[in-house]
Amino acid sequence: MAVTLPEKILLYLDSKDKADSIQLAEEWKEDGQKVVGAIKSLDSLGNVRTSPRDFMFTALIIHF
Repeated sequence: MAVTLPEKILLYLDSKDKADSIQLAEEWKEDGQKVVGAIKSLDSLGNVRTSPRDFMFTALIIHF
């Protein structure tokens, strides 16, 4: 069974305390908007805290 993007983000955060959506999209060769969507999905569940990076709302920093 394939790991979903939100699960992949949570697994990443298991070893890091924060991540940047742009950095993750580049590193994983994923569409940036899909990464942001996955982060917002996690944020809506209360699993992560997000904050805008440099006032770019398409780039989010996630904190676990």
